[in-house]
Amino acid sequence: MFVINLPEQGFDPSEAAIPWYALSKSGFKVFFATPDKQVSSADNRMVTQGLGLLSPFLMTSKSALNLYQQMIKTPEFKRPFAYKDINTEAIDGMIFPGGHGEGIKSMLESPILHQKIVECFDQNKIIAALCTGVLTVARSIDPKTQKSVLFNKKTTAVTRWMELSGWYLTRRYFNDYFRVYPTTAQDEIENLLRNKSQFYTGGTKVFPMKYTEYFLYNQFTVLDGNYLSGRWPGDCCRFAQNLIRLAKNQG
Repeated sequence: MFVINLPEQGFDPSEAAIPWYALSKSGFKVFFATPDKQVSSADNRMVTQGLGLLSPFLMTSKSALNLYQQMIKTPEFKRPFAYKDINTEAIDGMIFPGGHGEGIKSMLESPILHQKIVECFDQNKIIAALCTGVLTVARSIDPKTQKSVLFNKKTTAVTRWMELSGWYLTRRYFNDYFRVYPTTAQDEIENLLRNKSQFYTGGTKVFPMKYTEYFLYNQFTVLDGNYLSGRWPGDCCRFAQNLIRLAKNQG
């Protein structure tokens, strides 16, 4: 059993739906959790509104949107748990998609989720996070060490280059849509690691091959033990394949 944690609103549809589909197709039960048991909503700009001329590069692909539409019709999505009701001993792992806007802070800054993540690391459960969702994990401080649970881990997340280039390209029309915080996710996460070299950017593996299982070589993920991380929606297919291998090994 896996739990996909979602914020009040603003999650990336690809980063939730592609792992959901892969796990479900492989026979794993998938549930959802939100701050207060209310149904979450995805980032509308990724679903319908678009990003003007940049939509072909940055908006959710048609295939991922199809999976998203399937996902939101499931009973599990329509009846999420509250974060506080997650029993970490009863699950195989948790997943944290990223997103945009103020709404996702309800997940990134949740003390309850941070506690649940620490419990999962203590129990060697699977933790998988994408994009800004990695911030939720990195901010989880183990009370025994007073360090992030990622202090000794290798990781990736949305990179400084990705975040700032998206912001520069869109800020004239969409303001700070691509900036959740003044500090980039990479900068914050690197400061929570033992050494900044533990953060992997993936180099030039970014454009244009994305959202497909046929070009996995151009996608990038980092696996360290039972912790899996990815950078952005374009890494989702590789991320999902890695997650399935982890889940099967865990079983």
